[in-house]
Amino acid sequence: MGKKSRRKNAPTRYWHGGWPGLAVSTVLKGPAELGIVMPNHLIDGDPTDPTWLYITTDRSLAKGFAAQWRHQSTGPLVTGDLYRVEPIGDITEDPDYPSGVGQRCRAARIVAVEQRAVRLTPALQIAFYRHNTWDDGTPMYDAAGHILPCRAMLEAGVTADDLRTLGVLPDAMRANALATRIARVRQGA
Repeated sequence: MGKKSRRKNAPTRYWHGGWPGLAVSTVLKGPAELGIVMPNHLIDGDPTDPTWLYITTDRSLAKGFAAQWRHQSTGPLVTGDLYRVEPIGDITEDPDYPSGVGQRCRAARIVAVEQRAVRLTPALQIAFYRHNTWDDGTPMYDAAGHILPCRAMLEAGVTADDLRTLGVLPDAMRANALATRIARVRQGA
């Protein structure tokens, strides 16, 4: 048998990873609408707007958010669930992601519970970070999770091979520090 193909005009599927234990037909809203303060919203400069509900067309991205979901309780560690959702009302692009990947809406209805208690695996973590970009818009990671140089690093003579020594999914601060050291050595400083 041949591969299944999606119809050209098949409806777009949207996903959300988050709060565990919700049921089909539950209406989701942004954390601020529910009186919840998420830790990242307390960080100065975080672009996430807690009045929006964030959804995506990338199942792995939503699954990664579910796996990294944490409740601020003293009980056992509980990870989030993956839901297929249907936006209610207008949707707009999430400025943190490439066009067509991340969206936001004021509310969405759960149409299917796809997976409960999503666990973060190395492969899921790589898939989760594949859309990250540097401030200049260039990709931050390759398909294997190795960090890539931004334009400024490239202009300073730093290559992807130079950064590969950092391993899989290093943070940007470590990459910047290594790139600075490499650039100084190559410039004779």
